[in-house]
Amino acid sequence: MASAECRCSELPETGVIDMCDTAGTFDHFDRIKERGDPFWWLYAARCASCKTEWLVAQEERQNDVILVRRLTQGELSRILQEDRWPPDFDQYETLLRLGRAAGHTVRWADPVNGSSLEWTIADLARQRPGISVAELAELLDLDEDITSTIADRAVIKHGVSIRIEN
Repeated sequence: MASAECRCSELPETGVIDMCDTAGTFDHFDRIKERGDPFWWLYAARCASCKTEWLVAQEERQNDVILVRRLTQGELSRILQEDRWPPDFDQYETLLRLGRAAGHTVRWADPVNGSSLEWTIADLARQRPGISVAELAELLDLDEDITSTIADRAVIKHGVSIRIEN
């Protein structure tokens, strides 16, 4: 049972925490183990207050959300002893979909220049080669023309495969 210091018991099995509202939840989490590249967003954590163990994915490039899922003792043991991770948040695309489903999205002042969108598009295309511009636009809540411009840069600079549809 959670102590009065945390609100872990209020979170569903899989939840979305807004990065602006981490008091009582994420603020109490201590990292146990990071997954590492290419899963730079993923780690296991334990609430310092109630000792609940979590699979944590920080989606801070686009929607500023933290995705969490309670870990079983067996899952945590496999992470720590065998480096075997639950696949729930392995795809960055999943993080974007869950964040959007929870009502989180970002608007860029200048999405083409000076944003992290090129890196995000490149990561998405590495995980799913041939992803379409239309799919990228939907995931990132962007206009398709803007997405196409950024995707072109990602193809040239990062050597990824993105499908352009007419």
